[in-house]
Amino acid sequence: MTKEQLKQRLELNSAMTQIAADYLRENACAIEREMVESLCHSCGLSETDAVYTLFCIIAGLELDENPLHHRLADQYFKPGFRCLSAAEYEADAYLRNIHFPDTAQGAWTVRWERYQPFEILIYDDYRVDETGAECPQLGYFNTEYRYPCVYENGVEWMSVIPSEINTMRPLLKQAQGRVLVCGLGLGYFAYHLSRKDNVEQIIVVEKEAAVIQWFTQWILPQWEQPEKLKIIHDDAFAAVDRLKPGEVDTIFVDLWHNAADGAPLVQAMRTREPRLPGTRFLYWLETSVNSVLRWNQVMKEYADQ
Repeated sequence: MTKEQLKQRLELNSAMTQIAADYLRENACAIEREMVESLCHSCGLSETDAVYTLFCIIAGLELDENPLHHRLADQYFKPGFRCLSAAEYEADAYLRNIHFPDTAQGAWTVRWERYQPFEILIYDDYRVDETGAECPQLGYFNTEYRYPCVYENGVEWMSVIPSEINTMRPLLKQAQGRVLVCGLGLGYFAYHLSRKDNVEQIIVVEKEAAVIQWFTQWILPQWEQPEKLKIIHDDAFAAVDRLKPGEVDTIFVDLWHNAADGAPLVQAMRTREPRLPGTRFLYWLETSVNSVLRWNQVMKEYADQ
């Protein structure tokens, strides 16, 4: 792929991502059950095809009148578009075994939020096809789905939603041995590590003392194997810089809320990889972060011309 072709692909990726983002911001709950049932009955569509068609129409994609819109929608949105199983996510060990306090604790409050039936959501990181198209993974539940959300001083801080679960599952499979986790959050990743037989020790680095206090008071006592966990109150980069080669087998880095925030942090952490050749580095949302880095590099090269 030439530099110009790469630029065109990245611009198209950005445009299609923006279509999805605009829909989620303005129309996430626009599809109602009656609309889906009507389209199924009148056009003989399956439920998922009906929801997909309604999504495209509301997003402004003219599937019948505009061949380009039809082709792009089929390439970017249709392959990953699906009905999600509430039972599958509710069976997650963390959600099944960890119970959150139902009253405010200092600055912290837990509320159970919900996805409405047929509300469109992102359930995983991009999938990149053979042409370089970065395809948003969009889906819906056909029943109400509730999930825990933690607020700090009234501002959403962390939640356990399908995208969090799905983006961490493949990384959990790769982690083994002695694992350093950069960023505590709600302890979702660390909890699942503790249940793995091939994980000997989990060292979590967290710079916010309030997060550590809340976690150790409310979440850690519910772990089946808390003895595997050690929490360090420190900066993640400083902790990694102190590591000796071979001291840990895996490092998982999750210090950002989105790919744009994560791009400079991933760049900074990758400069530390050569010093620890026997350690596997895993980055949350790495596909999305790499997309941001590619875009930034192309734009820099064009600006330098």
